Amino acid sequence: MALDEFLNSVRSEVAKRFDLKTDAEIDAFFIGMEESARDNQETLEKRDKMLRDTVAELVEAKRLLKLAVEDFSNIYDHIFDCDGMCDTCPLHGERDNCLIWRYADDTEKLIGGIDNDT
Repeated sequence: MALDEFLNSVRSEVAKRFDLKTDAEIDAFFIGMEESARDNQETLEKRDKMLRDTVAELVEAKRLLKLAVEDFSNIYDHIFDCDGMCDTCPLHGERDNCLIWRYADDTEKLIGGIDNDT
């Protein structure tokens, strides 16, 4: 019985606050509220997914930036002592063509490719 009284008091308050005259108007109000809540939930879920994806991209960007700083801070030794492909070299390719950073492919994938126009 207490639940019925509570629901009736909520319906009365809504009717008074929004000047609703009939039960049909009050029912329509609550149906609209339910639809609005559902739409808001979908919007929040999309936003949360976007934020999770953005955080994942930022974590990957931070990882690649850290690797770049480490690799390029020691690149001098590798360039002048290079005898071809080596496991510790931050660049890859033949001696005459070792100007590609070893994580360039990962970086291009993260940023969606390289646009030479910008």
